[in-house]
Formats: sequence, structure tokens, C-alpha cells
Amino acid sequence: MRTCTTLGPAAIGLLAALATPLHAQVHQTAFTTDDDETEGWRATDAGIGVNADAVVVTSNMSVSLFARTGGSPLATFQVGDTSNFPFKKFDATYGRLFDPQVDYDPIDNRLWMIYSEDNTRDPSSAGGGSMARIHMAVSRLENGTIDDFSSDHWFYFTGNASASPPTVRDGEPFDLRSTALLPYQGEPGHTGYIRLADRPTLAFDERAVIIASWGAFGFPDNANTLTIIPRTHDGATKSILAGDRPDESDITFVRFDGDELEEDRSTYYMSVQEPFEQFENKTFFINDPDDISGVSTGIRLCGLYWDEELEPDPDWQVRQKTVGASLDILLGDAADHYHISGPNPRTPDSGWSPPVPEGHIHTAVLVRDANNDPRIFAAHAVNPDDDGTPVDQLVVQWYVIDPDLTNFETTSWNPTFDAVGRIDHGDTTGDHYHPVIGVTEQGVAYIEYTYSDANTWPQVRRVTLNSTYDGIVPNSEVIVKTGPSYAYTGSANAWADFAEMQADPVTGCSFWSVHTLVHDVADGPTVLDRRDVWLFQSVFNCGNSNLNFDEGTDLYDMAMFNDLFNAGARRVDMNTDGTTDATDAILYHDAYDAATGP
Repeated sequence: MRTCTTLGPAAIGLLAALATPLHAQVHQTAFTTDDDETEGWRATDAGIGVNADAVVVTSNMSVSLFARTGGSPLATFQVGDTSNFPFKKFDATYGRLFDPQVDYDPIDNRLWMIYSEDNTRDPSSAGGGSMARIHMAVSRLENGTIDDFSSDHWFYFTGNASASPPTVRDGEPFDLRSTALLPYQGEPGHTGYIRLADRPTLAFDERAVIIASWGAFGFPDNANTLTIIPRTHDGATKSILAGDRPDESDITFVRFDGDELEEDRSTYYMSVQEPFEQFENKTFFINDPDDISGVSTGIRLCGLYWDEELEPDPDWQVRQKTVGASLDILLGDAADHYHISGPNPRTPDSGWSPPVPEGHIHTAVLVRDANNDPRIFAAHAVNPDDDGTPVDQLVVQWYVIDPDLTNFETTSWNPTFDAVGRIDHGDTTGDHYHPVIGVTEQGVAYIEYTYSDANTWPQVRRVTLNSTYDGIVPNSEVIVKTGPSYAYTGSANAWADFAEMQADPVTGCSFWSVHTLVHDVADGPTVLDRRDVWLFQSVFNCGNSNLNFDEGTDLYDMAMFNDLFNAGARRVDMNTDGTTDATDAILYHDAYDAATGP
């Protein structure tokens, strides 16, 4: 049997000497949204959902469908295309559809899409219109390959039953207007709500599909609400997955402002995705707990579960917990950080500062780590804090949280930090922002983010976290995509507002991600309102000898294998049998010899 060779100081020195990020080897597909959205927002808020049949990519004003092999979109809908867009507005004059999102449901291998509607442009209504609806669609699993957005492949819950002729597509949307639902109608004691649900997100439980929606745009009274839609109803004889829309009485609504919950309506809870394994009766939502002007010293978790023993009737229960109220225990003074409340990234054009979301966590997954323990991985961009003063820099901060699943439904629930880290490379002149995080089925963690400085236009980069998740693997940083060479002159100046990443549920060790890039083709810098959305497919370990994913297999990969093997990491479980052992060492050395031999 071969034995693993440990590299000496000279080889380790070579490993540390490489400083310039290499270009990643990824499959890329770019598509540009149309030109008719004068507000310039349509390719922000990018999202992605991948299942065994298709890839769906969303941006603020478009939805595109791809085959898993990539290439050009099989189908694309623009919101302005009222004749073909599958979601229908109730109010043709003032209604607005926006912020489509798509997520993968591993329980049933479905893709779910949701879309917000409001009519805040109605001048006759104080503070806007009266609509607040969520439109929804779910893929039809029984039809196999998804190659379009027709009702042959999707169940739609959208339309206007009162229109003439009716525009119903398999069912009406979920209406958020009644006093039993979101209080966007000025419910007594809750006046001043903006009437929309900004960038809703989806989560999945074996009993339900959950929508987390937020009132948006800085209003202090905005409520964060969970809409819990059962998978089956009418005594389990009907299913939303079969196109049967539940009645309002079947749906549970939880708003985060009651006596039983912490009073914080500005909290923007995001769903924690579970891409591989559904942890039974445990669904989490996450965010930074403090408002955007304050120093944050912890992360807030919201947990949802079905309480079978609740008297007199079983019901949904929601719990909140602030994790790590003293981050300085882990990171010292560097742990404190401010929400983003003004500083924007630097670029070679000092007059162009692409905006960044306000520090809210918007990327998180619950998976098993390299030691087979369930962990929540999350990341966001913040301003560092220097003795109470925000530093004029953006950095990416990530968190690995033990959700304490054993005690989750008890008063002893105590989620804690396993690791916290920061991407800034000690570089106070560069900005790191728009992060997304993904973890493979073997527990390998990656973060993609945007980087720019006074000499560098925005570019998408990726790093690999080490086996203990408290640092970055040396020289693992790669450039996924280089950005434009000029300032964007459009009205919104958005660069990559909300990117997204999902582990591939089929391979378990590759990723799909989406990022918004400023349009940089023949139109040049004078283009006013176009964006490119880039879809990346990155093939990672999967038994690959190139462990650090640079341009080839070399001694650096052998050093990395030794480190991971000695730690018993799932990362180098080459035969994916759940155990890292001598067989994996043989398999890796065979792969290494094949990749480096003549």
C-alpha cells in the first residue's frame, strides 16, 4: 500500500508564494435581459434552482430555463411581455410583477418559482396600492425533462379569476392582503406598511413549502412573515404538487412581531437551504439581528417545526435565537462589524460605486460538514469595526454554526459558532462583497464574491475554505469572471445585487451559480439599462486529483490531500462510502499519478 508523502518546507514555501488569483475553469453561459425596463433594475436579485431535469435562473424582471448541459436558454420570459409571461397581473394598469425566485426542493426533486405582485404605483391610494400577492409555480415531476414554461411542465397558481376572459393559470395566487395574512392593508396597530413582499425566499419541510417575505425598503414597521403552505390538504387527498391549491384556511401565517417572538420587524430573514438531506421537522431562517446603523455581535436564527404534542391541537412552532452574542470570543476585536450603511465598493472610476445589499445575510445552507456533523454555513458583506468606528471598506464574513439539532425543540436549544472567518486578505484598499456560499456533499465549502479596488473593475472570485472552515486554503482563490472596463452609466448602477449558488443535487460535488455583470459588449459604456446575467457551472472534486482547483494537478494538491487525509476529512472520501481510509489514499494516489504522469 502506498503511504502519503508529507511535503517539506521548500514545497510549502512554493505553495505560499503564489498570490495572484488564477482564472477558474468553469462552463459559462451569459444572457442579457431585454431593453424595455427603463428603471434599470431587471437583472438584479439573481437566483438559481437546479434539479435532475433543468436549471432555472431568475433576475428581477426575467426567468430563464436551461438544460443541465448548459448552452443557450431553452425558454426566457420578460416581465414586460404580458402576452407570454406565465405569471399574470391582477391590475393591468398599476400592477407590478417583480423579484422572481426559484429554489430546488430535494424532497420531491421539484423546482418551485415564486413572484411578487403589488400596485404601489396607484396614485389614488395613499402610500400606494392595495395589492400584496405571491404567485407560485411548481414543476410537474411526472413529465420528466423540463424544456419550457408551459402548463405541460408546470402547475401555476396565478391569474385573475374575475377578469374577462379569466387569466387563471391553474389557480389564483396566494393573496397576502387579508387581516389574517400580511398586514399590508394598515391592520390596526400596524399602519404604514409598504404594500409588497420584497425578494421572498423559499424553504422546504416534509409537510410544507414555506415562503419568507419581507416588507422592504427601510420602513421601520415592515414585518417579516412566514407563509406555510401544506404539501397536502383535505385529509391528504389533495396535493399542491398535483396542482391542487390549498384554501386560505389550510395555510398558516407567522408574523415576527408578537409577544411570543422578539419585536424586530426590520429583520430580513432568509431561508437556509438544505440541498442534499432534509433534516426532519427542522427548517431554519437566518439573518444578522441588528438594524443597519448598529454594530452587530451575533447572528439570529429562526427555527420552524411542527409540534405534534401541542395541546389541544398540533401546530407550527417558531423559535428565535441569537447565536454568538460575543463574537469577539472567537475573533477578538475584528469580530465586531457594522451593517453596510453608506460606503460603496471602490472602482477605477471613483465616481462609480456599485451598491451592495445592506449587510443582510442572503446566502446560507444546512449540510453535513467534513466531519459528518450538520452545520449551517452563511456569509454576507459588512463594514469592519475599529473601536466603534466603521472602516471604509467592505469585507466578506462567513459563519459556520452548529444548529444544535438534538435540542432544537427543547428549552435547552443553544446553537453556537464552530468557526467564523473573513475575506479581506489584509488588504485595506480592496473591497469584497456580494458573497454566496456553497458546500458539497463531501463537506467542501466555497465562497464566490465580487472584488474591486481603485485599480480593478468588479470581478467574480472564488475561494475554498479549509477543512476546519476557519480559514481559506492557500492559493485556492480563482477569478471566475472579469468584469467591465468602464463605469456603468445606468440609472441603478447595480453590479451584482444578490447573487446565488447551489450545489448540484445529482453529482453532489459540483456547483451552479449566477452573478449579474454590467453589460459590456458592442453597446459600450453608454448603455443605460442592460445587464448580463452569467450562469456558471463549476465541476469540483468528484474524485478529481486537482484538489485546489487551479490549472492542474501538482505538489500543492498532494500537500492538500495529506492535510485533509490526516484530519479524516470527507473531502477526500474518494469512493464516497462515508469513511476516509486507506482505500481513499490509494484511489487518490492513482488519480494523482494519472494526472501528473507522462
